[in-house]
Amino acid sequence: MPVRRVKNKAGKVWITDFVVFSPFTGDSKRVRRRLPSARNREGAQVLEDAMREGIERSLERSPESGMTFQSFAKLWLETRPSDWKLSTFRSYEQMVRLHLVPRFNTMLISSIGVEEVQRYKTAKMASPKNGRGLKAKTVTNHLGALSSLMQDAVEWGYIPWNPVRRVKMPRPEPDDGKPKAWSLDEARRFMDHVQREEPFWLPLYLFTAGVGLRTGEAAALTWADIDLEERVVHIRRSLYRGKEDIPKGKRVRTDPLPVELVSLMIDHRERSTGKRVFTARDGRELTTDRIKSTYHRCIRSSGVPRIPFHGLRHTYVTLLSVHVGAPQRVVQRLAGHADIRTTERYSHVVDADMRAAVDRFPALLPVSTPGPPDSEE
Repeated sequence: MPVRRVKNKAGKVWITDFVVFSPFTGDSKRVRRRLPSARNREGAQVLEDAMREGIERSLERSPESGMTFQSFAKLWLETRPSDWKLSTFRSYEQMVRLHLVPRFNTMLISSIGVEEVQRYKTAKMASPKNGRGLKAKTVTNHLGALSSLMQDAVEWGYIPWNPVRRVKMPRPEPDDGKPKAWSLDEARRFMDHVQREEPFWLPLYLFTAGVGLRTGEAAALTWADIDLEERVVHIRRSLYRGKEDIPKGKRVRTDPLPVELVSLMIDHRERSTGKRVFTARDGRELTTDRIKSTYHRCIRSSGVPRIPFHGLRHTYVTLLSVHVGAPQRVVQRLAGHADIRTTERYSHVVDADMRAAVDRFPALLPVSTPGPPDSEE
């Protein structure tokens, strides 16, 4: 069946639907997949041809000539780093080395099916580690790395399909109740304390909370990226272990600056000696490790709830959503989220805001309507 365009919840998308046969077993396999990157029929056909060729090539390999998981994982990590950010590569390398290879090791990659992946998921969720397994989010990350690896094995012709895609991701764990962002009052209390006790760090903390930067984005920021006259900041890069890359989600963005940041940044620029807007106290590049000591000390001294440094970004999104009441699409653009669901997850509604909303709820009864009759004694 030729490629065709169908309509689903996300809109119109091209799909492919064809059958391939194994020369060893004679078994047939129907392949029906979406082609989200296709823009027209010609592009969809090119993708289908490449997919069909890869699957047919994999079926031509006898089981004896297959590659072990360990060997393919080594090949994968050697050939893919140029496609990833450095932080992504380090994360994948660690998960493969410490978890995936010890589990699948010398198994033929073609022999790993849904059952094996499901067993891995179950073992990680239930394996004893101080009386408990790994967190659901951690296991989800493992499966995400495994799925990426197996999908490349499909594209490169080593296996016909990706078994990870047929395994359900772990259910999210209940909220642990720990604060992930500050209210407006808490943020003001913290910034007031920093201004009095640690003024060197105030520009970084206030700018991060006022623009919603990630740590790597703040570390990469140069004075050429900030236009104080136009009151905008161009977020073009992210810095991780000395290497610059584009920001997370491959999204370069330009955000407006709050008014209160302009005069603060003018003063900060006059005291700055290098091209970087923010550095550690000793002039070295900014990292989370070089921030957290003073940051957590200021949290303790100011008496606000403990949140990680990335919580300043959460606070930015929360204040935009809850205090400002900005539409989610606006918040998504300002925060640089690729997916609106990420914005929804970062937007925290606190009890006081829910109470305020209910207190503003319109009366449903006319003012002149009498109350319910008194009950009889």
